[in-house]
Amino acid sequence: MTSRWTKPPTWGGKRLVVLTLGLVLVATVYFGTDVSRGNRGGPPTGSAGRVALLQLTAEHCPACRDMEPTLEMIRQSHGERVLIRQVDVFQRAGAASRYGVSTIPAHLFFDHQGRERYRHEGVMDRESVLRVLDELLAELDG
Repeated sequence: MTSRWTKPPTWGGKRLVVLTLGLVLVATVYFGTDVSRGNRGGPPTGSAGRVALLQLTAEHCPACRDMEPTLEMIRQSHGERVLIRQVDVFQRAGAASRYGVSTIPAHLFFDHQGRERYRHEGVMDRESVLRVLDELLAELDG
């Protein structure tokens, strides 16, 4: 029995490359300027000269809601010394990718110079959050 195809199709290689590049371009536009996991976004706006805590969250996330009392306590106790920002990853497409986060809640801690110094994905207990913030504040004061 003879085959209808006497030679393999020649369109596969070039079209596959074009399709792959097109998908990368679409992903870059949709998810932000950098689609590779692990690349870091910058500190929250307005954090210059202050320690900052950025929480990547979602409205429908129970674990994220569990963090609210801790964040409120920090706002009360640390005042203007610590900037706390929350970003909903579903309202801001690309935020999770930009910061290289795969699990929410995620907590990113920035020192007073805007450098990311610590990160944690998942619920973080109050003592751990305070320990990291106090370390960063001690560097600022010292």
